[in-house]
Amino acid sequence: MKHLVILSYGRSGTNAVFDHLMNNPHIIVPNKNKEPLNTDSNGGSFSKINNISVERMRNQKNIKLEDSNYHWYDDHLMKMIKRAENKNKILLSHIKPGHLSDLNISIEEAVDTLKDKFNFIIIIRKNYLKMISSGLFKKARKVAGKDKVKMNKWHVGTACKWYDEINKKIIDSTLPYARFMIDYEEDLHDNTRITTDKLSKYFDFYEPYEYEQQRFNFHAQKNKWSDIPLKDKIENWEEIVDALRGTKYEWMLDS
Repeated sequence: MKHLVILSYGRSGTNAVFDHLMNNPHIIVPNKNKEPLNTDSNGGSFSKINNISVERMRNQKNIKLEDSNYHWYDDHLMKMIKRAENKNKILLSHIKPGHLSDLNISIEEAVDTLKDKFNFIIIIRKNYLKMISSGLFKKARKVAGKDKVKMNKWHVGTACKWYDEINKKIIDSTLPYARFMIDYEEDLHDNTRITTDKLSKYFDFYEPYEYEQQRFNFHAQKNKWSDIPLKDKIENWEEIVDALRGTKYEWMLDS
């Protein structure tokens, strides 16, 4: 039996994919631990959001990972795998590049370790600007009910290049193995059900179902904020325009 791991950044539609796949009776997410390598219950490493300090809280489900003698795969994921297999279920997990870097694990090392027990789901969200703003908004909304976010203009250009590099590593390292590719802009939102049905058929665990929402996370369903133009939800819009204008990422400003 092969299990499933989504390798992608956050704000890339993983909650929507989980929401549909968890309707499938073959899928299990033990203890609702969607991100088994996440040690941060805030969901990220931002210490300040819109100049508001955020206390970094530990994710108690995965806190043992902070013990250097506790191995992320042999001691942690294998417990989840065995629990799933005892129930004859397919374990579904999401691993972000940031989870791996926090544990000093390279993408290549992770894929090489996971390949024997897992098939891969790769989700690529091409508009990094929307992805960054979505993550900042989610945090700002939790902290202060903000409806706009402020971006670091110097960080945006560097981040876009970083996302390019990491996504290439994910794609290249999983190329020899069974994987299902999802294009966020094309395959999710209106097409989420179609896409997850294709995924379950591809990995041969498809079953028809009457949809019932499983995930109540802010990003599990398309939200109203995502329809607002970027220029209307980024406080320092002109600074971001100046940072990306003339670069290969300029198109992100107009979408």
